[in-house]
Amino acid sequence: MITSYPKVQIISQIKEIDEKTTEVILQLLPSAESFQLWSHKFELLLSIIVGQELALSLTTKNGDALAFEITEALHCYYSIENISNVHIEGLADKLYFDSVTGKEYQQQGNVTISREVDRIYRKVDYPVSLHDRSRTISIDARGSASAIVWNPWQEKSTAMTDMEDDSYKTMLCVKTTNAPDAIQLAPGEQHTLTSIVSWS
Repeated sequence: MITSYPKVQIISQIKEIDEKTTEVILQLLPSAESFQLWSHKFELLLSIIVGQELALSLTTKNGDALAFEITEALHCYYSIENISNVHIEGLADKLYFDSVTGKEYQQQGNVTISREVDRIYRKVDYPVSLHDRSRTISIDARGSASAIVWNPWQEKSTAMTDMEDDSYKTMLCVKTTNAPDAIQLAPGEQHTLTSIVSWS
């Protein structure tokens, strides 16, 4: 199946791994439109496996004659009961860059959210866990050097056209990333960034 968009072409396939597990693979190839945005030849594969857990794998292949570097992120937005009852475990003592203040800090204890948060945690030892009132979400990763924790809080949530004014209370984003640490890919090389999400 081929779906055309104004600037990209995505080729997808769906396969049933077993009676409880399905995989969707999306492939993005270079085009005249992509070369206007980025001058390199590449191939992107996004594998989405839905079953007892959710596995997202983004593979970048360098099909160019020159090396290039990439940053990447799997943007996972989690629905939660209430932001005041949530904490993230597994990031204690990690250094992070606070994009709100523009400064570096070291995390003290678990991550809790009481204001706008936009942090890049470096050298993360996965898995980390998101604890809601009635469940725990485990976030594991492969090929990742960092994690981003984001909540827009009230003012930015109100200003966003795709969010309700109080949506910040019931969402939290924990991204598996390689940013700002770039991945260098020589010609013919590839890199896979994977996030594995489970819950209990």
